Amino acid sequence: MIQVLLLISALMTGVFAIVFAVDSDMGLALTDHRMEQLPMVMAGRYLALSLFALVIAFWGDLKLFAAFFAIGTTLALIDTMIYAILGHAFLPHALVGVLAGLACATCLWGLRVKGAVDDH
Repeated sequence: MIQVLLLISALMTGVFAIVFAVDSDMGLALTDHRMEQLPMVMAGRYLALSLFALVIAFWGDLKLFAAFFAIGTTLALIDTMIYAILGHAFLPHALVGVLAGLACATCLWGLRVKGAVDDH
């Protein structure tokens, strides 16, 4: 049942992402967000991601670490692409994307090594 709820949540979030990408005004209207509140909304998102990172750190699961860094890589590289296309500074976002990607790869390598050790 939990997996079904997560799939529904992922589907709904994905639909909102597509709507925002295609028609930002419609996305704002559907989600009842206001453009002038975007900085506060972003602050909330960053806080939520920070709390999520703390929870993952507490659990200490390399699979969750890898997933978190993969998501971070995706976020940073999307921001990089947006700013680069618009001709704005994008290097800080690109750097964060690369670092998160390296962290993800390190976690995945750790899982592979752990699996090899566990097999012996």
